[in-house]
Amino acid sequence: AATDAAAFERDFGPDAGISWTVEYDAVASSAAASKKSGDAAQHCAVRLRGAPADTERVAAADADRYVEAYVAWWFGESRESRAFVRGFDRVLSRASSDVYGLLTPSDLELLVRGSPSLAIFGALKERAVYEDGYDAESATVVNFWKVVDELDGEKKLKLLKFITGSDRAPIKGAPRIVISRSAATHQLPSSHTCFAHLVLPDYADLATLRTKLLIAIAESSEGFGLR
Repeated sequence: AATDAAAFERDFGPDAGISWTVEYDAVASSAAASKKSGDAAQHCAVRLRGAPADTERVAAADADRYVEAYVAWWFGESRESRAFVRGFDRVLSRASSDVYGLLTPSDLELLVRGSPSLAIFGALKERAVYEDGYDAESATVVNFWKVVDELDGEKKLKLLKFITGSDRAPIKGAPRIVISRSAATHQLPSSHTCFAHLVLPDYADLATLRTKLLIAIAESSEGFGLR
């Protein structure tokens, strides 16, 4: 249950305190049997079906029951879930009235979230477009792809998110990225995620490019540029 809870929080946020509820033996407040719903200006308590009663305290023995009730509420009754379903139904109904019968849960996940496969990086390189003085043979471009090849899976996905805004590839395959030259070699690489556009300074050597790129993708996952 702890592993499932951690995965849920990774995708939907830590607001629920799900991992805390499952992993710790400490007794939580009885308020944990409900979930606050709404924005900062307007909250309301939502009764979780199957969760311990309002008068019960959520202890370690109740953790799995609470997690199941919370996840059921989130996907079935929450405002966010209902809005998603309405929009998703609207899109799919335009495509085919029988689409639900054709898609498995895995198919739906790929359609909505994209693919986490690292196999797209070969296609990413093949489809890349170069601007502002760069081409596929430019020394900095060659060094860039050398660094990409060195990255482990986690860092490759962070790089993809840095450039495109998502660490998953569209179901149709690798996006077409644009890599443009900048003379500001004192700066880190930057990106325009809406356009899958990487601005890559023309660094003097491989070591400098590696260092600057790794800093950029590490900082971007923590909100670089927004602090």
